[in-house]
Amino acid sequence: MKCATPQGEAEPARCLGMSWALLMRRIVLPSALRRCLPASSNEVIVMLHGTSLASIVTLLDLTGAAREMNSRFYLPFEAFITAAVFYLALTFLLVALFRRAEAHWLAQLRARRHRGFRCRYDTIL
Repeated sequence: MKCATPQGEAEPARCLGMSWALLMRRIVLPSALRRCLPASSNEVIVMLHGTSLASIVTLLDLTGAAREMNSRFYLPFEAFITAAVFYLALTFLLVALFRRAEAHWLAQLRARRHRGFRCRYDTIL
């Protein structure tokens, strides 16, 4: 994790006399979080989608519960549509949470808007 932080970010803090813990808390860990957040958010969503395949092995999840409802009550559409709606809701919730986290932690990457100056791309954003 320390290797991901460029030397130019940590070296001035060391020159100012920051302790190792303060350097980690204020410079290295926020920088590492900004770098790993987009990849880890994608990985979490892929793992959520992968859990539907886990029911084939032994784990009972939403798809497994829908399969159980289908075998018990012979209601395939209701069971699988309900499972799909739950997966869709979970995916939208996770995407919204990660979008908020990325907007907070990656705010310095957004284009700045100047007062009195309107870019032609402002209406698109």
